[in-house]
Amino acid sequence: MVFKNLRLDELYRETGINKRVLFDTLKPSDKTTPGSGSLFPANIERKSRLFPEEYVKYNSSCSYMQDLREFLEFRNICIARERDLYLYNAKFVPPPKNINELRKLEEKLISNGYKRLRPKRTLLGLTTVISGLLENSFVHGNKKLSEVRLIIDEGSKGHLITIEDNGDGFNYSSVIGWLRGAGKERHNKIRTIRLADSLDFIISYEDPGNTVHIKYSGVEEIEEKLARTK
Repeated sequence: MVFKNLRLDELYRETGINKRVLFDTLKPSDKTTPGSGSLFPANIERKSRLFPEEYVKYNSSCSYMQDLREFLEFRNICIARERDLYLYNAKFVPPPKNINELRKLEEKLISNGYKRLRPKRTLLGLTTVISGLLENSFVHGNKKLSEVRLIIDEGSKGHLITIEDNGDGFNYSSVIGWLRGAGKERHNKIRTIRLADSLDFIISYEDPGNTVHIKYSGVEEIEEKLARTK
């Protein structure tokens, strides 16, 4: 895992973002205040291009994260399948009729790197980090905080997962620096950051520290040159 201070447009470009597939607004169903208790059980307002708008209640973070993990794996498969279908169509349908069309076809294949995409299983550590960030937003937030939002944008090379709340945020730069130099004595409040530091994805915070982006590639490229269409 790498911490980077990237602008949102840079994250979008690196992931090839082209659609928003999930927007969950989480609110604790019990009358608790930030700083005590847990975000779950939570009422969730779900908006998505893939599902009808709905309201769902999850009694625990485990059940919510299990659904989220299955959703990410399903979308990983879709990304790989759509890319493969595009390459197949670019190669065979329709066949080039002249030299200009052949050159255009070759440009398409070159721009796609002559590579296929293979879906990867969603890391258990990734969903653990997401769960921890959701809980931390609520448990360690201030009394003004009333909801936490989880947004998933999808691109040609994976997902950008955003967690944001309406709290005051925190000084993430100093916390990350302190964490990495603190040795074995580290506060449990930032245990999620410690876990994230050992995993293979990118985390980027936005000022003032109440929005975090996780860049996760759920697909891997396979070097496989395609035969040129005759």
